[in-house]
Amino acid sequence: GMGAFATLSLRGQGTVFASGEHQRYRDPAGEVGVGVQDRTYRTGASGAHVTATATAARYRVDVSLALRGERFTDRDNLGQARHLDGSRLGGSTTAQLAAQLTSWLIIEPSLGVERLHTSSLLDLDPREPAAARRDTFATPRLAVRALATSERQAKASVGRYARTPTLIELFGDRGLVWGNPGLRPETGQSADAGVVWAPVAPYRAVDRVLVALTHQRGWAEHVEGQVREILSDAGPLELGQRHLRPI
Repeated sequence: GMGAFATLSLRGQGTVFASGEHQRYRDPAGEVGVGVQDRTYRTGASGAHVTATATAARYRVDVSLALRGERFTDRDNLGQARHLDGSRLGGSTTAQLAAQLTSWLIIEPSLGVERLHTSSLLDLDPREPAAARRDTFATPRLAVRALATSERQAKASVGRYARTPTLIELFGDRGLVWGNPGLRPETGQSADAGVVWAPVAPYRAVDRVLVALTHQRGWAEHVEGQVREILSDAGPLELGQRHLRPI
């Protein structure tokens, strides 16, 4: 809620997940135009996420830890091409403090740190396998909220952000997209400011109302653009520095 953090409590929760996908592409007559094909693609991902929250008087601390593993395989069932494998392991931790300094002012500093290890696919030239890559990045952020009333507040935040490439962006979906294992996480700075109205009482037939007006700006250091074409070598590209605005 928008009021003071008045309770004393400790709580935690955790989740685990797993997903998988199996695809087979067959073109025994070479009708697509890239030769006879019979390939099997498999992707899998699993991970766990735990969070803990401590609340005391006007302070709240949230800490989270996440671990995940992902894998992509490309098998040529005709034995005409080399098998390709790619994987990524990652771990991240985030800590956030919410402190109500006065009856109307709350500050929320936070810090996230993520570590990734990407084992790339063999390149199209099997004599030059792509090297594994390790990425580490931090995403500090500071948010401020001013409480006009129990139902209305103004808020603003500024900090760094990071978006890691998806498995398809890294390793591709050979029926549609050629991946780019060399893609780095998209990073940059962002800021936003806005107002929120969240009435406690129901509004006529609506039991919960939330109205937010926000303006956002972003300054990206590494932006990834993805070109999806079937019969080409196009794939994810790094676009360099960009200034981002919401549309």
